[in-house]
Amino acid sequence: MPIAIYARVSTEEQRERQSIETQYELGQSFCKVQNLPVYRVYGDNGVSGTIPLDRRPEGSQIFRDARLGKFDELLVYKLDRLARDARLTLNAVAELEKMGVRVRSMTESFDTSTATGKLMMTMLAGFAAHEHSVIKERSLDGTNRVAHAGAWLGGIVPFGYRKTGEKATARLVVSEDPIPDMDISEADVIRMIYRMAAVERRSCFQIAAKLNDLRVPCAYQRDDRLVLRGKRREHTTGLWRPGRVRNLIVSTTYKGVHEYGKRSHTKGRQTIVRAVPAIVDEKTWDRAQANLTAHQLFSKRGAKNNYLLRGLMKCSLCNLTYIGTSTLRPNGKKQFVYKCNGKHGARGLYGANGERCPSKSVRGEELEEMVWGDLLEFLRKPSVVIERLQARMRDDANDSGKDRDRLRRLQDRLEAKADERNKMVTLHRRGRLSEAELDGQLEEIDKEAAGLSVQIEELEAKLSGTESNPAVLESAEALLMRLRKRLDQPLTFERKRQLVELLVGGIRIETIRDGAKNENVVTVTYRFPSAVDICTDRGSSPPPA
Repeated sequence: MPIAIYARVSTEEQRERQSIETQYELGQSFCKVQNLPVYRVYGDNGVSGTIPLDRRPEGSQIFRDARLGKFDELLVYKLDRLARDARLTLNAVAELEKMGVRVRSMTESFDTSTATGKLMMTMLAGFAAHEHSVIKERSLDGTNRVAHAGAWLGGIVPFGYRKTGEKATARLVVSEDPIPDMDISEADVIRMIYRMAAVERRSCFQIAAKLNDLRVPCAYQRDDRLVLRGKRREHTTGLWRPGRVRNLIVSTTYKGVHEYGKRSHTKGRQTIVRAVPAIVDEKTWDRAQANLTAHQLFSKRGAKNNYLLRGLMKCSLCNLTYIGTSTLRPNGKKQFVYKCNGKHGARGLYGANGERCPSKSVRGEELEEMVWGDLLEFLRKPSVVIERLQARMRDDANDSGKDRDRLRRLQDRLEAKADERNKMVTLHRRGRLSEAELDGQLEEIDKEAAGLSVQIEELEAKLSGTESNPAVLESAEALLMRLRKRLDQPLTFERKRQLVELLVGGIRIETIRDGAKNENVVTVTYRFPSAVDICTDRGSSPPPA
C-alpha cells in the first residue's frame, strides 16, 4: 500500500530560514531509495507544533484519508513534526495506529510494534518537548533582557509618543511634532487631556467631546489601522470615545513608567517595569486618577432620586460604598436610607464564606441634615473652623519636637539596614551562610527597611504640614469666606451637592454589635484646601424606621 509524507514548518523555524520544501525533497528521496510508492504529500506551512495534528489544515486531512484506508504508513522527517508536546505526539500516533497507519521517521529509528520501540518513541517525543521548552525559555529570557534595557519590542505606539531605532535599539520618545493640519502635537493633546481631568475636573465624556470638536485624530486614524467587524476589516470612525480617553488617563506610561508584558497571556510571565520619557508629572497623573474615581462614585447615572451624600459613605466592615435606597410607605410618604452595597446578594464579600455584609443601614434624611448643618455652621461662622484648626495646630506643634527626634531615630535605623545587608553578603562569601539563608535574610532586611521608609515619609509629611500652619489658616479662612457667598444664592440640590463634594472628605460608618442590637457610629471627615482635616464623631445614628 502507498505511503504518505507529512511535512511541517512553524513560523519560528521560518525565521531561521528553514523551508518546508527541504522536507518534501528528503521525503521523496527516501521513498525513492526505499522503493516505496507515495500516495500524497501533506504539508502544514507556518503552523505551530503546539496545535494538535487533527486541528491543522493538512493534518485533519491526514486523519480523513487514514480512515478511508488510502495509506498505511505516514513518513515524517522527525517525530517533532507531528507535535512539540509529548502528549500531543503520543496521542496522534495512537490515533493513527487505531486506523492501521504506522508512523515512521526518516532520521530516527523506532518500531512501535515492540515494547522497546514504543519506549524509544516516547523518549524522542519527550526530547522534542524539552527542546521546545528550552528554545522558548531562551527566547523569553532574551526578550526580557532587551525589555529591561528599555527597548520598544513592538506593538501599538502609545498616543503622544513615536518610535526611534529598530529592534534592540528601538526607543519611545515624546512626539512633539505637530499633527498634520494642526498646530499642536500629540504630546500637547495628552497634556490637554490631563489638564482637563486633573485641573478642570472634566469627565471622560466631556474630554472626548472636546477632542472631537477640535478634530484631533486618534491613534487608529493616525496609524491607518483597520478593526475587525464580523469577517471584514474596516476603518474606524476616527472619533474619540470616553473609553479611549479613560485608557489614556489610567496609563502609567504618561508619568514615565511603562509596564511591559502586562497584557501577555503567557502563564507566569513577569511584568517588566521600566522608565520611559514622561509627558505629565506624577502629581498631575495622581490628580487625574482621583478625578476619575470621583466621577465614578459621584455620577448620578440612572438615579431617579437625589442623594446628597452619594458616593461619600464607606462601610468599616467590608469597605464598600453605602448607596441610597428609597421606599414608599403606606401613608404615601417617601422614605430613604443609606445601605451598604455589601448587603446585596450579588456582593457577598463579607467573611470567609462571602456572606452579605451585616452592617446596619442609616437613616438618610437625618444624616444629611446633620452634615448639612455642620457645613452651614462652617460657612456662616468661619471662626468655629478656625478655632478648631488652631487647636489642632497647637497640638501638632507640641508634638513636633518628639516627631523630629523619632524621625532621626528612624533614619538612623534605615541607614543601619544597609550595613546589615553588607554583613550578610560578607558572611555568604565566607561560606557562613548558604544561598537560601542569604536570600531569607536579605528579604527580611528589605521588609524592615520598607516599613521604616513608610514611617519616615509619614513623619516628614506631618512635619511639613506643621511648618505651613499659617498658610493653612489663611487659605481655609479665605475658602470659607468665598463659599459663604453661595448661601445668598438660591440653594438648589446641585449647589448643595457641590458644597458637600468640596468640604466633605468622607464618611465612615461603623456598625457596633450590642447583643442582638446593632448601633452605628458615624464619623464625618471635613476637608479644606490646607489638607488639614477636621473629624467629628457624631455618635450613634438613629435606627431606620
